[in-house]
Amino acid sequence: MDREELIELITKVNSEIIEGIVMKLKNESCTSITKGYLNQNEAIKYLGISKPTFLKIKHNFPEYTLSEGRLGYKAVELDKYAESKK
Repeated sequence: MDREELIELITKVNSEIIEGIVMKLKNESCTSITKGYLNQNEAIKYLGISKPTFLKIKHNFPEYTLSEGRLGYKAVELDKYAESKK
């Protein structure tokens, strides 16, 4: 195997790994997203940002009570915010 073939193979493997990670993250929050609400950790993953960043911007989103002691955010509102920042 020459250098170019090795680089091509590494690139392909890296792409497949990244695609697998993205699919796993989407599937982990799939249940909550289909219900329309996400808890804080799911919202952070959904937006692809860090927790400190989310804490700085969460005032932009209304909080909804999912159950006693559990707050959540509407996925639609997170989408609108993300779109406005593009």
